[in-house]
Amino acid sequence: MLRAIVGFRTARGSFEVSYDQTKHTGTFRGGSGEAIFHSISGDERIFLLIGKRIQPYGLLGGSLPWVTIRDGSFLDPDVGNASFRGLGVNTEAGVAVFLHPRFGISTGYRYRAMWFDHASGVSDTSYKLRPRFHETSGSVVMTGLFTF
Repeated sequence: MLRAIVGFRTARGSFEVSYDQTKHTGTFRGGSGEAIFHSISGDERIFLLIGKRIQPYGLLGGSLPWVTIRDGSFLDPDVGNASFRGLGVNTEAGVAVFLHPRFGISTGYRYRAMWFDHASGVSDTSYKLRPRFHETSGSVVMTGLFTF
């Protein structure tokens, strides 16, 4: 996964804006294709025991995810990309270890829930998805922290 994060920290917490991207290969009906997942997130991380070197934290935020499936849409005779857009919620709990007041490493468990409610394809028409397509993911994350 490619992930870029920028933000600022106060004494008790931090606000972070991030961009995530992953690529996946899949098969459908004997053919293979590529899906690219993107997400822009805004997250608030709250630290506990702020005067200590080891600081537990909790994170809550929102995201704007979208997925592009290459050649995943067809309208005879045209073939094009399919795109899905939606909204998401991010949560994380973990611990940050500050080796220096400006440098640290965090590890935690991140859980995301996403609801994709718009789709478009080769016709370039945006369609509302009802019911919404729902996806969740959970994973252990490690992050390097540097504050100015």
